[in-house]
Amino acid sequence: MKFRQDNQHRQHGAPWQPSHVALAVGLVGTLTMGVAAAAAVHYADSSHASGTLDPVIAGTRPTAARSSAGAGTTTGPPGASPAGSSLSPGPTGPTDDAVPAGVSLRQVDGGVQYFSKWPNGFPGGSGFIPIGVFPSQAPPPQLAAEGINFFTPMRNEAAGTWCPVWSNPNGNDMTGVDAQPGFYAGGSFYQTAGGRAWGSRAAFEVFGDELDGTSQGFFDCLPSTITSHNQAGSGGGLSANAFLAAESASRAADPSRPTYIQVTTSFIDGGSDYFYTLAEKEQICAGAGILSFDVYPLVLRSSNVWDMYDQVQEARRYCQDNRPVMAFTEMDHMDGGSIYPQPAQTTAEVWNAVIAGARGVEYFDQYSDINDQSYTGGGRYPAGAMYNAIKDTDARIIALTPVINAPFADGYVTASSGMSVMAKYFNGHFYIFAIPHAHGSRTAEFTLTGGGATTVTVLGENRTLKASGGHFSDSFANEDTVHIYEINTD
Repeated sequence: MKFRQDNQHRQHGAPWQPSHVALAVGLVGTLTMGVAAAAAVHYADSSHASGTLDPVIAGTRPTAARSSAGAGTTTGPPGASPAGSSLSPGPTGPTDDAVPAGVSLRQVDGGVQYFSKWPNGFPGGSGFIPIGVFPSQAPPPQLAAEGINFFTPMRNEAAGTWCPVWSNPNGNDMTGVDAQPGFYAGGSFYQTAGGRAWGSRAAFEVFGDELDGTSQGFFDCLPSTITSHNQAGSGGGLSANAFLAAESASRAADPSRPTYIQVTTSFIDGGSDYFYTLAEKEQICAGAGILSFDVYPLVLRSSNVWDMYDQVQEARRYCQDNRPVMAFTEMDHMDGGSIYPQPAQTTAEVWNAVIAGARGVEYFDQYSDINDQSYTGGGRYPAGAMYNAIKDTDARIIALTPVINAPFADGYVTASSGMSVMAKYFNGHFYIFAIPHAHGSRTAEFTLTGGGATTVTVLGENRTLKASGGHFSDSFANEDTVHIYEINTD
């Protein structure tokens, strides 16, 4: 998100170089029976069992070490069994006799049932992945048609305040959210409107935007117990102590929902730790239920789509793999700038976030064009190109949600240089998601631990590759190309 137009321009480090090559990511197509059947299952996870919040908030931190994160390696946090799989939890994660020696299964960040800890909010389980948008000008039915299932934060359009409401002129309100199956909203739900409880579709509390960049970024309609913690640090954003105190006050004001924090370049700073130390970043993330960030590689940094992969990895490092991380992707120019992301670049950022381990994706729709099928990016691409690219990508993600939420298979795949990969294990099959981490076309080589693979199905592309001796290869047209593979064995 970016409600204020000045904070994002605080950059640290050397300038990055732009990427302008575009290639549309393929459609879902025909999935193999295992994934298609799993994707069609309706997971009855919308009822939330109240329980104890994450032990990290109380100061007890899990001790499991994180795997190294980098292009060409399989990354991912500790593993949990997806609904309907044959996995059974072991002492450090799920186990399966079919997993070869040298491969470990590790759960998605926080565990697949993470959101079940709160009585209100997103459903737990493997059948849901958050796909969000800001701003929320379009009503939920239009957003849902594009594959989007939440917006944040709720806004009172008539009053011009960042307060949740039951009625807005465009229908982008809690009445519309409740009427749209499977749709949610984030906002400042600490206080009721007209004495009416917000209900479980009010998915999380958010008390400000980019508070790492400005201590004045609090929203409206907040308890004073939160806004009183507005002490600025050296960079102008909240000091670490103020951040932690505001988070604590948010959890006390509403323990029934996770607290969502939104940060930008003073927090996701490439590891420079200029305004916040590493320990402070870890504490701030531990105090939140969800960490979201917006650091736009193209329009703000004239850089590369694969920077999204690195930024998600960085955010997950601060959260120590026990909090969901979500990342905003860019889909338009910003603040009068001349860089317009191409549709393939927007969707490539989405896949970079997913492959890096993000548990949700978000679109920054600064000019409210996400539902506009006539929009052309100022004549830079055909009408409907951005709309269709986002809709098709969201459809792929939704179809693959049980796989994305399945355990990471650490150590299963290595790739040739210049590639980012993620391996998953779901219902007895390994899946590999791959995207370049460098410019230009390439043929990538993949090596699989344990051998045994005979063919590789390229999902959504009507192609099958041969595997021999635990190796296969495939071509990538450019850095915007993503391929998703199902590994078949005898």
